[in-house]
Amino acid sequence: MLTALCLGLTLVCAGAAPPSAGPVEVRIQPDGRKPWTVRYETEQPVSKLVFPQSPDDSRARGWRPEAGFEVVSGPDGEALRRVDGAAFSEATVVMDPVYRELPKSYAPFSPYGDGGMLFHTGRLFACAEECADGQTYRFVLTSDHPVLVDGRSDEGEVIWTDRDDGRSVYVGDTRPAETEFGSAVIDGALPTAIREQLERELPAFMTLYAGKLGTLDYRPMLFVSYDTQHDEPGRFGNQGGTLPGQVFIHLYGAEWERRLAEGDAADGLRWHFAHEAAHLYQRQLFAPEPENAWIHEGGAEAMAWLALRDTDPALAEAHLADARTRCGASLAAAGSVRQAVTAGDFDASYVCGFLILVEVDARVRAAKPDSDGLFTVWRAYVEQAGGRGSEAAFLAAVRTVGGAGLAAWTEGAARSAAIGA
Repeated sequence: MLTALCLGLTLVCAGAAPPSAGPVEVRIQPDGRKPWTVRYETEQPVSKLVFPQSPDDSRARGWRPEAGFEVVSGPDGEALRRVDGAAFSEATVVMDPVYRELPKSYAPFSPYGDGGMLFHTGRLFACAEECADGQTYRFVLTSDHPVLVDGRSDEGEVIWTDRDDGRSVYVGDTRPAETEFGSAVIDGALPTAIREQLERELPAFMTLYAGKLGTLDYRPMLFVSYDTQHDEPGRFGNQGGTLPGQVFIHLYGAEWERRLAEGDAADGLRWHFAHEAAHLYQRQLFAPEPENAWIHEGGAEAMAWLALRDTDPALAEAHLADARTRCGASLAAAGSVRQAVTAGDFDASYVCGFLILVEVDARVRAAKPDSDGLFTVWRAYVEQAGGRGSEAAFLAAVRTVGGAGLAAWTEGAARSAAIGA
């Protein structure tokens, strides 16, 4: 359930890139489920290429650079360099296009069961020497299959410029279909039961959130992938994420087949659809610091709870009870949701943020019975944040709607083990 990445938390290298280094060109040779080749080219020789999004050391462990090169991992992230330390202007790496859960980030690849592949461009971003604010990246992808970038499908050599958190790009033969909720590239291998539930429930959640938070000024592109191949024993789950104009849902693991057959998959999917739809209507207001992910991840959880408490109260109550248990364990270990996330427990941003924002919703409704609680707060957040999410802007919105006392309580709840007090 990572949202968004769906999750959207980018680790950006500080400083300005040397003017002589120039932009890095990323040349991709996809090959279905076989290893992909990525070649980095620079205008001038460099001593290293640094990756602005390095949530862990999995590149150093899994990427295979050409002879004489290595990917190294350090306190500031990962970098690609020559083993002998000499300058270079080209470097090639090979990687397996497999789904991988990354902390506080989007999966690099989401394989489709029908043979297609979705990948996150931000995973391939690299900067010459160091990264600058507003860094851009030039991509060149060559494929015999259609490549879908920003709603446009092309074959052969496809070129685009990327930036910020990157985007999802699809390589495969499935054509986008127009649906009630926007354009969609839905895996041909997706079981009928999941497809029917998706087509029934996602538009309903989007309609509800549009009524509370305003309609979107675009039709989102939805990617839904279903992968049960190359499974590790017991590996099973789902992940979602949102990027500007895009939402993706990835289901993985052979366990889905058993759960679908036994009829106990629908509740988890329903919550997942409600959570991911909520992210679309949060208007990309993601505080950049990982420790403040409790705002948007907890917010999506709380909005899902609000969307379901009248139509599926048993599911809503069960999810709330589970969050209390899991958040209690996180706080006992770390002391606060912010400290828990900093220590590597990113799940705390979901469950503890959920509890904080459910309480904010309840207190706003109690003080202002005619309001719609958290949705009123989020509308104020959108109006006041100027398109840049932050804890300060969110607390200012809470203060605007609920007063200084509620804003102080909310800030304190994120910094202590007293959630719900």
